[in-house]
Amino acid sequence: MSEANPEMALTADGKAHHRGTETQRHRGRKKISQETERKQKANQIELFQKANGSKPRILALSIPLSSPPCLYQIGPFSVPLCLCASVVILFHFTPARRFKRGSRPKPGPSPAYNPFRHILPVLMKYRVCKVFEVESGHMLSKHPGRCRFPHGHSRRIEVVVSSDALDANDMVCDFKALKLAIHSIADRFDHAMALNSADLQRAQFEAGRVVIFDGQDPTTEVIAKHLYDQLAALVRAGGAFQADGLTYHLPTTLSVERVRVGETSSTWAEYGQ
Repeated sequence: MSEANPEMALTADGKAHHRGTETQRHRGRKKISQETERKQKANQIELFQKANGSKPRILALSIPLSSPPCLYQIGPFSVPLCLCASVVILFHFTPARRFKRGSRPKPGPSPAYNPFRHILPVLMKYRVCKVFEVESGHMLSKHPGRCRFPHGHSRRIEVVVSSDALDANDMVCDFKALKLAIHSIADRFDHAMALNSADLQRAQFEAGRVVIFDGQDPTTEVIAKHLYDQLAALVRAGGAFQADGLTYHLPTTLSVERVRVGETSSTWAEYGQ
């Protein structure tokens, strides 16, 4: 009798088979099951991406709030915290990028989703600017220093207007019309003294060129707002101006964005949108 092989066994019909056969079959069935589960998950992800057209990306930003030790007041309770940090989770959705297996993405900008794609076209406008210079004086009766005495400035006035569309002449507006409109407002400041109506020294200057501000010191900020309001009123009225035998109009579709008034070479004030 030959010695029995421990790796062999007899079946019910008396035939011999390898003991490892059942184990290998079990491992094979488990591997197939895992592969099937993986494919099902991949299919679910692909279906989700097709349905939503995007995939989520999570960005975390850690912001330290305090250093130890500290107390945070939460309602009626004081909570001691040794170290606090706030984590902001942002779900940023970008279009799903699908590549064939083994392929690489082409170089170029990332097709990140732009949440402002519908807003940006609305913000785009045509803008034009006109600059003027005037020599004007003022007194600031509320100022504690030297500015309460008469003094003057070489003022640079910048006016910016805008429009969503161009007119029939492919312009925001005619620069001549803008020049005439602003000149009608700013010319009264040229070689004139701007005063507060409550200034005690007002009577000394009323015989000359003066610009009176009711209850306000004629600071550069106040002058900028005054010019802005005057120009905006002319635009709303569709102001018309005569020059060189022609009539120039301010379109009522104009928007006065800002008026900037310089005081010195390094200082200015602005009023606007």
